[in-house]
Amino acid sequence: MDIFVVIPVYNEKSRVVSTVMSVLANSKNKVVVVDDGSSDGCDILLKDAFDKNKRVTLVKHDINQGKGMAMKTGAKVAWKNGAEAVIFIDADGQHDPKLISKFVDSLKSGDEVVIGVRINKGQMTMIRKFGNWMIRVVLAILYGQTIEDMLCGYRAMTKRAYSKVVWTSHRYGVETEMICNMWKYGLNYRKIVVETIYAKKKERKRDCFTPVDGIKVLLLIPYWRWRNKSSLINL
Repeated sequence: MDIFVVIPVYNEKSRVVSTVMSVLANSKNKVVVVDDGSSDGCDILLKDAFDKNKRVTLVKHDINQGKGMAMKTGAKVAWKNGAEAVIFIDADGQHDPKLISKFVDSLKSGDEVVIGVRINKGQMTMIRKFGNWMIRVVLAILYGQTIEDMLCGYRAMTKRAYSKVVWTSHRYGVETEMICNMWKYGLNYRKIVVETIYAKKKERKRDCFTPVDGIKVLLLIPYWRWRNKSSLINL
């Protein structure tokens, strides 16, 4: 199975190069890096470090379109280059690339979607903890099931699964919408416990996830539950 790693990037100048290097060192997969209109010079650093690396494809959005759009761009590039599945990993170094092999093994064993579940959520902001809890409650009511950690971005899926779970969210709703679609269309999935690597306090960016963002996601869940999809997404 040809599996690509997709890394969406936005203003991660201090960590993106080391993240990509760690992915390359801990896997044999090809990598698609999507710079989502960064203004901190990420694109220059990435080009200097990986422009001649045959395993890395660099893509850049001229303007910031949101993580969800960057993930879709990366997936489309992967499909175009023959990928049968993709693994999404954040650019800020929070996800341990050593775990990529577990995602690969899960996909190869027949799982259509693989969801990373964080074990050390204690360092999450209170807003994220509360938002995670509220989302799980609503999903339990509407779908009859839930996942301990709805917001972890460490994910993987096959090309067929992508056509079912592909999201419309551009920003914070992408992880939740993905799971809503996964359940709605009855895809088989596996959870993999991941340890999140948090940056030192002085290196962390301000968390832009606000209560308003959480409310927007909660209001969209019923819509995702009952909207119609007339056909598979044209890949």
